[in-house]
Amino acid sequence: MERQAANTYALVTGAGAGLGRELVLALGRRGVSVAATDVDKTGLAETVRLASLEEVQFVSIVADLTADGAPDRVIADTRNGLGRLDVLINNAGYGGIEGFFEMTAGLWDRTLAVNVKALALMTMAAGRVMREQRGPDRQHHLASLPHGASELRRLCRQQGRSRFDHPLGRHRACAP
Repeated sequence: MERQAANTYALVTGAGAGLGRELVLALGRRGVSVAATDVDKTGLAETVRLASLEEVQFVSIVADLTADGAPDRVIADTRNGLGRLDVLINNAGYGGIEGFFEMTAGLWDRTLAVNVKALALMTMAAGRVMREQRGPDRQHHLASLPHGASELRRLCRQQGRSRFDHPLGRHRACAP
């Protein structure tokens, strides 16, 4: 097991399956202590099981990031479980498939609540903690694509990642 990132503490949202789960496991293999959150209790339990096989220092937090106060609670639970927070990976996302003229207000509300509002509230909550810690802090934002993680990696390599200075630390974003 690689241990090049020991003493780094990360939170991954949307960690109950797919790219989020793979991020948790990849970070753990590199020695990162990881907090993982997802609304899907069963999926998160499977991530916990797989992380335990990898000997990852792990905190599991079942939460709906769109609920009132949830982002602040998840950040507090992360900090309580790991001791600090250095990296936030906003991976949680939601999308339904409906014809444009058949889209419902409920689908729009849920999509915007998860993909925009929760992301912003998580970023603010984590940023306040990172600013207080004044340590090495990073926030990563991922854009999901229908073609999956391999397509996202290809696009990131092809187009590069944007990096910019921000009062809360370095941010990286990758999207097509």
